[in-house]
Amino acid sequence: MTLLLEFDELVIVEQGRSHQQQRVFPGKAFVRRYLPSELIGGIQEGDRQVTVCAEDLGKWGYDGIARTVVVRGRSLAVVSTDDDTYRDNGLLRALVFRVRG
Repeated sequence: MTLLLEFDELVIVEQGRSHQQQRVFPGKAFVRRYLPSELIGGIQEGDRQVTVCAEDLGKWGYDGIARTVVVRGRSLAVVSTDDDTYRDNGLLRALVFRVRG
């Protein structure tokens, strides 16, 4: 499987409910806004799709539970996480976050 996404933006995936427990994971990502035709099923205007290279997150010990994603200095709440779309024979290649904020 070849990923045809260009991971050209650095984001930070954050875990933890408080600043004391917070862990941060930098990673390269592809960030896009949803098209008007995609605003269905809970997707709202202003939501973004952030596709992060799983290898980047994995080398920092990311365990799959994200609270926020920081994009261009702005902290965005994670609404949902997709860890199925970019799998190759069971190997996770990228995580897709739907973020809001």
